[in-house]
Amino acid sequence: MSLTAYGADAALTGAIEKMKFANLFSSVTKAPTSNTAIAASLINMTGSEAAGWTNGKMVYIKALTGAITNILPKRTYFIVGMTANGFELAEEEGGVAIKVEGHILETATTEFQLLKEINATGKRFATKFKAVTLRTTEDENKPEITVPAATTVTHAGWFDNETIAAGKCHAVEALTEAETFAAEGKFTLSSDKLESSKTVA
Repeated sequence: MSLTAYGADAALTGAIEKMKFANLFSSVTKAPTSNTAIAASLINMTGSEAAGWTNGKMVYIKALTGAITNILPKRTYFIVGMTANGFELAEEEGGVAIKVEGHILETATTEFQLLKEINATGKRFATKFKAVTLRTTEDENKPEITVPAATTVTHAGWFDNETIAAGKCHAVEALTEAETFAAEGKFTLSSDKLESSKTVA
């Protein structure tokens, strides 16, 4: 189904009604330690559980072997089915594990980023999106987000609940450039512009 501009605007309007709060993520980037075969779902990563790659955590696909058809790069998934040395990915928290299709998942061409939500204040930051026009909207609030010392921020996220660790994340976007804070500081989410093709994590 191909949405017209009206349909796309309606879909984006519905999404931003849930995206009342914004926050930032830091991340750890790792490649799998061995390939995953077609029709298999376990991502092999030695020591992953001990390193915090556990059920419910969010993983952003930074790079992915070409020709894989049912996992997409630049998209966020949830860890399910963790083991000591691997995990599976699902579209939803606690959801059905996705099997690799189209091509084997190769270590040399795949990178995952484990997302960790920034928690300097215990709360997320309010958004105020403009009315959607031609598949596009922008946050008028441009939230100024407190970042703890010794933190590198890599992604932004939009949520339906103000409290850290509560509610659901409805969108994730990688920052154009990561930014490192040696001391506690503020990050202004000034390019908080969304298009209908980028609103579903």
